Amino acid sequence: MSQFNQPYYGDVLQDMNRVVVDHVVNHPRSLQKTIGPSEMGCDRCIARHFAGVEKMPETQIDMSMDLDELVSKMPWLPQIGTSWHATLEEWFEEENQRLLEETGYERWLVENRVPVGAIGGRFIDGSCDLFDLWTGSVIDHKLVGTTKLKKVRSKRSPGLTYRKQAHVYGRGWALKGYDVRKVGVRFYPRNDISMAAGILWIEDFDPEFAEAAVDNVIALSKTAQALAGTPALGTWIASLTPDADCFSCDEYPPLEGDLPAHDQAELVRSDLFSQPTPVQRRY
Repeated sequence: MSQFNQPYYGDVLQDMNRVVVDHVVNHPRSLQKTIGPSEMGCDRCIARHFAGVEKMPETQIDMSMDLDELVSKMPWLPQIGTSWHATLEEWFEEENQRLLEETGYERWLVENRVPVGAIGGRFIDGSCDLFDLWTGSVIDHKLVGTTKLKKVRSKRSPGLTYRKQAHVYGRGWALKGYDVRKVGVRFYPRNDISMAAGILWIEDFDPEFAEAAVDNVIALSKTAQALAGTPALGTWIASLTPDADCFSCDEYPPLEGDLPAHDQAELVRSDLFSQPTPVQRRY
């Protein structure tokens, strides 16, 4: 009898799905609850976070859901990106070991946490993919589709969100005392048969641009707190220009009704910037 006709086959599939879903949904990247460099791109979404605006229920993942629904909703493409990050981390650590044995020196600092600053009295940091000690370059890995690669090539830019992220990581390394000269994003092709289809975007580190990105988040948090509980809060959020490359905007309800029904004054606190860029959309 073919294995595909055996009665237990459906149970095997369900059991396998449970293992995959549990590890994807409960991965540390999925559970991240604190603002980091990747959350500093879109003014409108930053303001929504600080105002306590809730995302649409259909965009959220809850482990109490039916397994089939979890399978359909879980962040599959980002999991591929997460796995690629883990592979790159292993390879660059192996290269460091080779360099140490041959020269006595390392070149790559891999997956190090760097400080971003203090927002609302709370210390913020983030995990940077790579720092090249030989060239003073901050590098962020992104595994992306064809559309994003074409956009980066045509605009010669990674987009505001990724650009801010790279410079804020640069700020973090500089705050740790490193000589930061360049910041970059290495885009790897997710859908091409050759890695040659990828792109390295890189530019001079701009500490003023990085500081402005952090200061902007602080200013938005203060405005949200000042307007909490007033009709002006929604008007202000609607007036903010969304980033064209924002990962989160389409996960919120329409602006006319996206303010929370509960007490806004209670929600607007320094520890309330707790919805990270959704893991479904990170890569």
